Amino acid sequence: MGSFNYDKKIEHEKLAAEACAAKNYKLAFHHTCQAATFTFLLARATSGKIAAAYLQNGRGLLEMAKKLKEKAAPSGTPLPAANQGEPSGSDDVPKVFKPAERPDMKLADVAGMENVKENFRELVINPLKYPDLARKHGIKRGGGVLLYGPPGTGKTFIVRALAGELDACVYVIKSSDIVTKWVGETEKQLAALFEEARRQPFAIIFIDEIDALMPDRNQKDMAGYENRMVTSLLQELDGFAAKDADNTLLFIGATNRPYAIDSAFLRPGRFDIKIEAGLPDLESRREILELFFRKRNVTLSDELLREVAARCENYNCADVGNLAQAVAAIAFRRDVAAGKDGSEEPVYTREMFEEALEMIKSSVSEKDLRLIAEWEQNIGIVKK
Repeated sequence: MGSFNYDKKIEHEKLAAEACAAKNYKLAFHHTCQAATFTFLLARATSGKIAAAYLQNGRGLLEMAKKLKEKAAPSGTPLPAANQGEPSGSDDVPKVFKPAERPDMKLADVAGMENVKENFRELVINPLKYPDLARKHGIKRGGGVLLYGPPGTGKTFIVRALAGELDACVYVIKSSDIVTKWVGETEKQLAALFEEARRQPFAIIFIDEIDALMPDRNQKDMAGYENRMVTSLLQELDGFAAKDADNTLLFIGATNRPYAIDSAFLRPGRFDIKIEAGLPDLESRREILELFFRKRNVTLSDELLREVAARCENYNCADVGNLAQAVAAIAFRRDVAAGKDGSEEPVYTREMFEEALEMIKSSVSEKDLRLIAEWEQNIGIVKK
């Protein structure tokens, strides 16, 4: 299940409880509806008994929202129905999407991920770098890119590096910036986002956890508003990367769960480019470790770095970073115990790495890897 959707569900349930305690039933109604939305997204992302439990919980939240509506209505403006409201009030004006600051990093600043960087250069950067040649061969500039892989493999990080490489205007969007509880508002948010991006000569729209906006419409219990959301996003994606357009728009969706995305998005003209951000190989793991300690002005032997990297098989990028941070924490603890004041250069020993390796294990789910591999096989992705 997506940790983002779960965290948002818990956050809104907590805010709803606080609003109820303060007898602010209108605010409690709002947060309960939001909690229900994220609960249904969680149901869509799971299966079996877990999905059934989320569905039951979501329906219970909707019932609670209806009761809160009844409590709130006498003291203020009538509230919309919990399951199909129309926008009301200034809070429901479509968002104004602003680009993030242009990153000052480049692909060369990313440790490892050589296969991902090469794919970006070949499939994304070169058509933009050589527009006349791309036009001659009928190669599109821009378009849709699906960046997929297990959690913690640096998908968001490398997209920022790509934006810096291209000196592009980049919109970094969370699914929660788009999804609302109001019928029709999600579609308006999507339209506003694409309209704003199209005003730029060259823009990148990056949406993390894109599967939350592209749920499989073949799944049971798909809510009507979710179906409309999928249709709206499909319409925005169709034809936005015209070969002779004056401006260029690159749409990148990152996901840990490509198998949960509606198959319509995988057809030609939408996500034409699919790039896997897989687990780091031995050399990438060694580079991540080396970079971590180099930033602390510490040079470790290549022998030690390779030995540790070899023992991090099936670790994702975040796991390797956590291991290095654990080593630093161990060294810090020992320096404090030894009464050091920071004037000496830090020392990191093989023993410290051994201790850290006992604490930090791979967080990668074998189930996730299997589902991604099956999805690749089903849609015919052939790896080099």
